[in-house]
Amino acid sequence: MKKIKELESKIIQARIDYYNNQAKVSDRVFDAWIDELSELDPKNLAVIGIGSDPVSNWDKYTHKSMMGSLNKVQTHDEFIKWSTKYIDKGDEFFLTLKLDGLSVSLIYENGKLVKASTRGSGKIGELITQNVAKMIGVPLRIKNNINATIRGEICLSKENHKKFFKDYTNPRNGASGISRRYDGVGSEHLTVLVYQLESDDIDVKTYSELFDKLTEMGFKTPDYKILKTEAEVKKIKDKYQESMRDKYFVELDGLVIHNNNLEKIAAHGDLHSKPYASIAYKFDSVAKEAIIAEIMLQTGSSGRITPVAVFNPKVNLAGADVERASLHNFTNIAELGVDIGCKVLVCRSNDVIPFIEEVTESTGTVFQPPTHCPTCGAMAAEDGEYYKCTNLIGCPSQLSGKLRNWLDELNILEWGDKLLENLIDSKKAITIADLYKLKEKDIANLDRMGEKSAKKCLKLLWETTEIPLDILIGGLSIPMVGASTIKLIMNHGADSLEKLGKLKAHHFEQVGGVGPIKAKSLEKGLIDNKDLILELLSLGIKIKAKSVGKLTGKSICITGSTNLKRSILEKMASDYGADVKSSVGSELSYLIIADPNSTSSKAIKARALGTKLISEDEFLDMVK
Repeated sequence: MKKIKELESKIIQARIDYYNNQAKVSDRVFDAWIDELSELDPKNLAVIGIGSDPVSNWDKYTHKSMMGSLNKVQTHDEFIKWSTKYIDKGDEFFLTLKLDGLSVSLIYENGKLVKASTRGSGKIGELITQNVAKMIGVPLRIKNNINATIRGEICLSKENHKKFFKDYTNPRNGASGISRRYDGVGSEHLTVLVYQLESDDIDVKTYSELFDKLTEMGFKTPDYKILKTEAEVKKIKDKYQESMRDKYFVELDGLVIHNNNLEKIAAHGDLHSKPYASIAYKFDSVAKEAIIAEIMLQTGSSGRITPVAVFNPKVNLAGADVERASLHNFTNIAELGVDIGCKVLVCRSNDVIPFIEEVTESTGTVFQPPTHCPTCGAMAAEDGEYYKCTNLIGCPSQLSGKLRNWLDELNILEWGDKLLENLIDSKKAITIADLYKLKEKDIANLDRMGEKSAKKCLKLLWETTEIPLDILIGGLSIPMVGASTIKLIMNHGADSLEKLGKLKAHHFEQVGGVGPIKAKSLEKGLIDNKDLILELLSLGIKIKAKSVGKLTGKSICITGSTNLKRSILEKMASDYGADVKSSVGSELSYLIIADPNSTSSKAIKARALGTKLISEDEFLDMVK
């Protein structure tokens, strides 16, 4: 069959490219091909195959036993079908995480790390021992001087990807590329999480004992749970897919389910090194091909013009119809080769934000940047990767965007976009300060409003006149500067308007998380908005004094899932005087943690620093 041959050829070539660090298609496109070929010809060698022999200058290593992969299921019905065959009554499900990294085998002799190899083809990998020895979670010696082969995954954490390796499109590509650098630079920022142990010197009966043994030996393992029923597995799978996946410190693309009894796994056997009694339970597919029917241009509050792709027909991703996706900027458009009429692969970042990963069928042309603002018609000027409207004081999109940003920062949601547009068109409110000069009749006489609606809008606006400094500055639409940036600076001592106003860009740069471009933008923004801030203060706005309460002088960070929304807990902590942190550091007082046995990066770091770990209930007791 022609289609089978076509898919087979594509998959084999993609494997060769992928395992030799020259990938030309995304993981999602590759998975889509595998899924289609599996339906047409499930025993095809291209489906069964694992990898390709590596082509590089690294020394090769022949694995003593095949480094195989797992069979996979995508739906709950498929999972039930697998479970019925391989999980007997009274058996336990051992559930752990499917890591999106690079498979690695660690070989220990007499307790000493002597070799570390990539999976490669499953039979032959690359010896990258000197790089792996630098990685987080790899002990150079293990207890009892035993011989063992430990297998796991090299991962680049989301935090380190963002901090050190933004040039890689995703953490998986980063893990693959960095771990195989000949100079070893960057390997110290990678983490190895392990999940398999082969040793004649160790006897364990269950997967849970195996993971406990690995932890005891000094390795890091992915989170795991022991479950009794299929319903419990589904509940955890749904929870990870909906929220916990996004919160985990490395990328995940599914769960791994084993029969917890190792003897039963062995008894069920395997096919092509894929054990029958273990399965990869993949997260729902979040990638589809789509046709770009239109590229819209939208002007934001800073004047930046953002291109947005519109799909026709819509595509359904993880149960949601997606009609459009941001193209971000015109450098991105050029790099992707996007234009109206081309076919693209549409994905959802963390199953939420739609984005275009690649062009699958090009038109041969590229969409060109605008010469004028799509809203007001003023000239558009190039600004790095972006184009901006030059009409700073008269562009309706910029004016309404600034008003919307201010109201959103204050969490006043009842002022609709149409109302703001009408206020600007009628010239009743052009700046943020103008909102506080409005009378009931100014709003009541506008289209779709009335006296009752006008009263409600003004009542909500004037209920929030004491505004924290970070919210006030963050609501001014200074490019790249939000409330979180101001909070960071306040935590370093500039906790009043007077102190903030005395600082220059080079002072802001000294704060972690504030780079030179953001620092210059903040310096300029404070100068440009000085008169507006003074006008707001004269109209009755007050800067809310820093809270003094039971937690004054303390700092708190939260990790893992919580019963109350994280935003509620953070507000409670702030209201009682605590500084809310997004990361763990030596100055942190408490880490609120859902699972006291968590092996998340925050939990591990907090334990190492001696930070006190508390539960959500303990925190609530503290603020009673």
